[in-house]
Order: sequence, then structure tokens, then C-alpha cells
Amino acid sequence: MTTTFRAVALIVVYAAAVAVLHARASNGVQEVEQIAQRGADVDGWVELAADPVPQSFRTRAVVRLGAQLDGQLDGALALAVAHRPESSALNVVGAGDRLWVRGRIVPLAELEARRWHHRHVGALLEIDDVLDVRSPRGFLARAANLVRGVVLAGTERMPSPEAGVVAGFLVGDTRAIPDGVIDSFRAAGLSHLLAVSGANVAFVLALVGPGLRRLGLRGRFAAALAVIALFAAATRFEPSVLRASAMAAVAALAAFLGRPASGMRVFGIGVGALVLVDPFLIHSVGFRLSCAACAGIILWSAPIARRLPGPEPLREALAVTIAAQVAVTPVLLPIFGSVPLASIPANALAVPLAGPLTMWGMASGAAASLLDGPLPEVSGLLQVPTLLLARAVAGIADRCAAIPWTVDATAAWGLLALGCAVAALRKSSRRLDPDADHRVATRAP
Repeated sequence: MTTTFRAVALIVVYAAAVAVLHARASNGVQEVEQIAQRGADVDGWVELAADPVPQSFRTRAVVRLGAQLDGQLDGALALAVAHRPESSALNVVGAGDRLWVRGRIVPLAELEARRWHHRHVGALLEIDDVLDVRSPRGFLARAANLVRGVVLAGTERMPSPEAGVVAGFLVGDTRAIPDGVIDSFRAAGLSHLLAVSGANVAFVLALVGPGLRRLGLRGRFAAALAVIALFAAATRFEPSVLRASAMAAVAALAAFLGRPASGMRVFGIGVGALVLVDPFLIHSVGFRLSCAACAGIILWSAPIARRLPGPEPLREALAVTIAAQVAVTPVLLPIFGSVPLASIPANALAVPLAGPLTMWGMASGAAASLLDGPLPEVSGLLQVPTLLLARAVAGIADRCAAIPWTVDATAAWGLLALGCAVAALRKSSRRLDPDADHRVATRAP
């Protein structure tokens, strides 16, 4: 009883803290929106908080304002928009870079304000001119841009759209991917691969694992945290990467303290800490999908794998796909109205290729960028496996996207009812056959 009371009390205190922090963050954005209603001229430094996104006749980017309006907007986020020809200056910079701009702060349109409010953006910065560009001041931002540039440099000799697909896999940069390819990945339920999924953090740690194991306990812990932070910064702190990075950091801390934790404990601590740091994450669809998929895999993948027929690698791949798909369905249905059934075979085929593509793509991309000048032939050969893997994944997405079957809300409720009925029948049959549980357990790997 005492343990239950403590658990309930902890949940209540945590929920209250999140609510207070959420209200505080929302009030901060509303203050920026009120200041933007009055309008103001800008002539000073701003810092890019995200990579610019080129559009048809303009380029937009989220920026962090400097000491504007006598410091009232110092550190506030704004959506910067530059039309041609000024937009060309934004197309060659990245997150962390600083720009000296002239322009105006104005309020966002109503629909845009709703969209950007929960991203901490409360104003629109219309850029008239970009007078100067400087590199990031912080070490982490400079190192992240260097790593990102080295990795992406290895894709410069690749044809389109494979170069864009590889950039999406490695660092989440989808700007060079044609819309048709993105639509195919989305229809096949594979768009999470282009957004840098949480699994990429595990792939990167596996890539540097041999080096980390040569260090002592303290050095391994510090180096693991450094790698996690650098990769998160290089991928621009995508919500799914934030979730995986927080979990990886918690797992590293548990190993350092000699107190290994279960997957659900690591998940709960990591996600709980993230929401305390930024309560607006609960409004991010990507964050919710990442959390749901991770929880589903932790809870259900092993039981599902034990009950599937076939060889172990195939059973595990299917189990992970099914568990993740079932878990994200309640998140996807209210937003998109349906879930493609093609995502199950598509993920079962494509996800096993994601690990080799990410690990080889990063290692070979860095090597290829260094060898491109003195040994261009070797540089090209290093990228052949990456190119073939990217084509294979894109082909899987293209073919699975043609599968017309989807599950809408009605079908989902029907499947849920059918699942409950099957579970009830199995439970009643086990009461009649006490040896059933033993036979299932003996099939476990």
C-alpha cells in the first residue's frame, strides 16, 4: 500500500510540475506574440536555431533573436522569411550560424501562429537584407556542423534521389529528396527512416563502440555522453533523436553507477526528464510517435516473437515491426485518419537495411570526403554499398506504397475487438488445458 501511495503521489507531483512548466512556456510565447503585434525594425544579429528550408520563392528558418527592442526579445524565437534574392544568403548557412540582418518583426498569421506556438515561436521576422554571416560561437554547434558537413560531403558524387535519401538517413536532411520519393516513403510507413529515427543513436554508438571499450569506466561514460550530444546536435535535435539520446544517456549513467535498469525504467526516466525540460514536446507528433513505438517494442516485441513461426531473425524483425505499428496506431489515426497496412512488410524489409546503411554511410561518407581530392576513384568505390542500400530501401518504399490497403478508425476498432475476443478464447482454453502455457514457454528462444 505504501509503495502504491508513493507511486501515485509521484505521478501527481510530476503532472503538476509539467502543467506549471507548460503554462510558463506558453506565457513566454504569448509575451513575444504581444510584442510582435506592435511591430519593430530589426538591425542586428540573429542566430539560426534550425537549418533553413528553401521554398519556391523564399527561404524560411527559425532564428533566435538578439537584443531587440531594448532586450525584450533577447533569446526569443521567430520564424524568419527571406524572399529572393536575399534568400540566397540563407541557403548556404546552417543551424548555429549567426546573421546580421535588417528587417521587421511582425505578428504571425493566425494559422501560422497556432502551428508554431508549441515550437516556442511567437513572431515573424521579415528579412530585407543579410549584411554579414559568421560561424557558430559554441563549440558543440561548430563541431556538429563540421561532422554534418563531412558526412554529407560523401554524398556529393551520388545521383539524385539517392543522395537525398542517404542524407535523410544519416542526419535527417530531407531537403534534397524529391516530393514523389517522400510521398512513397510516407505511404509505405517508412517516413521515420528519413527523419533520423531513434535507432540511429544506437547505430552510432555501435559504430564507436570498439573505441569506447578501450577506455576506462569514467572515460567510456564521458565519451558516450559526448557522442550522444554531438550526434543529437548534428541531427538538429529531432524529437525522435532527443528521445533516444535521453534514453541512451540514462542507460550510460546506469551502467556507470553499476545499476542496470530495465528498458521501461530507462524509457520512463528519459522521456520524463525531456518533458520536464521542454513540456511543448508533448505536442510534437514526431515525439509522440517515437515514444509510442519505443514503448510498444519494449513491451510487446518479445511476446510477439515467441508466438510467430519461422526462423529467429525473421520472427524478431516482424515482431518489432508489428509491436511498433500497433503502438503508433492510436497516435496516427486521429491525425491522418488511416494507417497503411503496407507499413508492416515495408518495415520488416527496410529496417534491417537501416543499420548497415547508417553505419557504413557515416564511416564511408567521412572517408570519402577526405579522399575525394587525392583519390576520387577510391572515394567513389567507398560509396557504392551506400548507394545500393539507398536504392534498395527506396525500391521497397516505392513498391510497398502501391499496396492499397489501409486501416481506418472503424477497422481499428474491429481489429481491437477481434483481438480481445481471441485473447479471451485463448485464456479460457488455457484454463481447460493447464499444459498450454508450458508448451508456449518451451518455444521461446
